[in-house]
Amino acid sequence: MKKKLLFMLIFMFEVSLPAQSIYQHSIGGIGCTMWGVSYKTFLSDHVALSLDFGNQFVQTGGEDWPQVDVYSIELNPNLMYEFSSNSRLHSLIGAGVTLGYNWEMGIWHIWYSGGTRDDYKYLGNGMKAGANVIAGLEYLFKIPLAVQLDFRPGYGVFIKNNVRWHHFDWNVCLSVRYVL
Repeated sequence: MKKKLLFMLIFMFEVSLPAQSIYQHSIGGIGCTMWGVSYKTFLSDHVALSLDFGNQFVQTGGEDWPQVDVYSIELNPNLMYEFSSNSRLHSLIGAGVTLGYNWEMGIWHIWYSGGTRDDYKYLGNGMKAGANVIAGLEYLFKIPLAVQLDFRPGYGVFIKNNVRWHHFDWNVCLSVRYVL
């Protein structure tokens, strides 16, 4: 039932919007919670693939459970469906994955040891993996410039030997790209 409803909604958007090629490729930078480079290409009139490569600092935890501090360099490909409300403003929704390498992974082990904030355990380097959804807006200027603002909530896990740290992985991103 849910699949039929989703298919009907996508079909309604396809029928109600005229077919248009927004642009073919764009390249630029990405900032906010992730800093790096961004490349976007359209696979069809409304389906786009975005590849973002950059670094991020993640800090998870709270007062009563361990806090993990991680620096990571990661690749975040997202497959998106874009539809427009006018010729310049486009809405987007989709999903993606995160693959990366993290370093200086440390954990405040207050919860484990009953210690203080000075009790910090260095866990070393490791890998990062995750999945996310993406929703946002993209604006095309009259010059060959596209600006995209999006929110990417997701699930992430840091992996180091037998230590796995699961967390709510999120990004708020502003991309500025030159349209090729």
